[in-house]
Amino acid sequence: MTRIPGQQPLGEIERALFRLYVHCHLSLSHPRQLYQAYDLTYNQLALIAGCSTPTIERWMSRDREPRVYKDIYLRRLGEFHFLLGRVIN
Repeated sequence: MTRIPGQQPLGEIERALFRLYVHCHLSLSHPRQLYQAYDLTYNQLALIAGCSTPTIERWMSRDREPRVYKDIYLRRLGEFHFLLGRVIN
């Protein structure tokens, strides 16, 4: 395989991180978990999840879950929750 100029090869630490990341299942069951754990607004939850604020508002108030990207939103919220736990603790 030809390396593109300027690309850096992955070292052992990066390969270990890659394996950990692709096999981890960081996800929340509901955005309310993150909302209750930290002082976040619905707008901030939407930014973290990658969706609109109205989507979060509907999800939180009426438990109307997004159909298409729900798993992606929950994973992004879960990853953020994981990172916050590492930074704060």
